[in-house]
Amino acid sequence: MTSDASSPPGSQSGTSENVSPSSAGTGASPGTGVGEAGASNIPPGSNPAGAAETAAGLKGKMCCSVGELFSNADWMGGLELAKQVVMDPIGVWKRVKPEPWSSADIYQNYLVPFLLIPTVAGYIGMDVLGPGSMFWGLLSKVLHYIVALIIIYGVALLMKEVANFLGGSLTLENALKMVAISSLPGFFAGAVMAIPLKMLVFIPVIASLAGTYAFYQGIPEMTGLTDQKRLRFFIVLVGTAIVTSLIIEKIF
Repeated sequence: MTSDASSPPGSQSGTSENVSPSSAGTGASPGTGVGEAGASNIPPGSNPAGAAETAAGLKGKMCCSVGELFSNADWMGGLELAKQVVMDPIGVWKRVKPEPWSSADIYQNYLVPFLLIPTVAGYIGMDVLGPGSMFWGLLSKVLHYIVALIIIYGVALLMKEVANFLGGSLTLENALKMVAISSLPGFFAGAVMAIPLKMLVFIPVIASLAGTYAFYQGIPEMTGLTDQKRLRFFIVLVGTAIVTSLIIEKIF
């Protein structure tokens, strides 16, 4: 009995009769569609099909990551906090301070998704429905969005240093909480910017002022600074915010 007869089905027998003509001398398995001419252009050990599958897998993971980022955002919780900032600008900090949020949690659940509201709304109202340029408007909004996220982190670092310098106690996480939570009313109110009517601009302005007032009221609870030190802390941050805003407007 020959070795071919004793080999299990699907196994290689080592004889030339079992080698497909299309794969002879190429090292390619039957059915891959890679002939002798095509095999010469493929580096030894490479696997084009595997590379394509890997790229598709990475793309799928990226899409899933972005989708998870926005699906995991606490939209209802953020809206509830925005209401509390306006209705109870002192008590809201008693609720927020004990929360064990990391810097990544604050960015993922509040800053990254909610800052998109005024960004997208402004693009629609000014560049899609308004007289602006859709391309340059989109580019400008994306840059503003990224720069704003970076500046927020820088402001939080400054808050931490200033509070500790004045004799208070403020962690980076609590500083980010103050910036993120006090900004929520302005973020949500920014949705009206999708309507190209100048008379609606006062809505996000008033909401942002309410957030600024809540920020000021939260300084004693979050930093331990009171009276004159609280005022000095607030003035330093407001001055820094104004200067930074003017610089950004000049650049963009």
